Amino acid sequence: MFGAQTKDALTQYEERAFARYFIHDIHFPLVAMTLLSLVSAWLMYGKVPLSAIVAWVLMAAVSNLLREGFVRYMKPRLEPQQKYALVLHVFACSSLLTGSVWGAFAWMYFDPASATSQLVVGSYVGGLIGGSVTPLAIYLPAFYWFVLPTLLPYVWLMANVGGTEHLILAALGLVYLGGLSNYAHITNRLHREAMRLRFDNQSLIKDLELRKAGAENASRTKSLFLAGVSHDLKQPIRAIAMYTGFLRHSAVQDTGPAVVTQTAEKIESAVSAIHHQITRLLELSRLESGAMPLNLEPLDLDDLFTQV
Repeated sequence: MFGAQTKDALTQYEERAFARYFIHDIHFPLVAMTLLSLVSAWLMYGKVPLSAIVAWVLMAAVSNLLREGFVRYMKPRLEPQQKYALVLHVFACSSLLTGSVWGAFAWMYFDPASATSQLVVGSYVGGLIGGSVTPLAIYLPAFYWFVLPTLLPYVWLMANVGGTEHLILAALGLVYLGGLSNYAHITNRLHREAMRLRFDNQSLIKDLELRKAGAENASRTKSLFLAGVSHDLKQPIRAIAMYTGFLRHSAVQDTGPAVVTQTAEKIESAVSAIHHQITRLLELSRLESGAMPLNLEPLDLDDLFTQV
């Protein structure tokens, strides 16, 4: 049960850390992606119907603006609302949308008869996927939802053209995908290990703080107890001193044996009280060390207050 609770706490901690990473640490290159989209539209001009180019540009702009709008909306609300899972799902969906945009570009601009077209598409796909590994590998669904719709259309187009060179390029695309996936998993594992170490460190710090607070509370309690015990010890000692002085006075006044006997009994009672207090201290020490078992018994308060 304890292990399951720790695992759930670690999962929530990772979820929170990854959501904060996507909202606060990743700076989406909006200007660069906008320029790249315009250059892509220019490359497609004259080769792709204008309506398709306009639709593609609008799709690219909407995907970029939705992502930026979501980030700006969630920055002040992430911690108060704790929508960490929502942030991860939205970023995975936005990665899918962005990957679909660039996969559509590869599909629209690809020309099997033009080496330049194939080179441009391959450069776009390779550059976009390579640049996505580091920021997106921290959350693998976001990585794959961007990489697969971006790369697979290019691989399929190459394989569909036929010919030895195109088939080799398609195979190299799959090899490239496998290499990047392996690197993404390694990066993801390193991120998670760092999160686990940070989680363990924070857990240790909290445990130390609790232990420190418990030790300080125990020290304060013991100090108060010793202060009370010292007060209880002083009372019979002062009584003994008072009775001793009374005996000297009685000897001078010759008050008789009855008074001396009563005073001696009171001195014995005070000595017994001191012995009782010391015994309590020794028993407390043995209880704290575990040498003495604790037995709970009822106490007659009338007899206790009669002796006070």
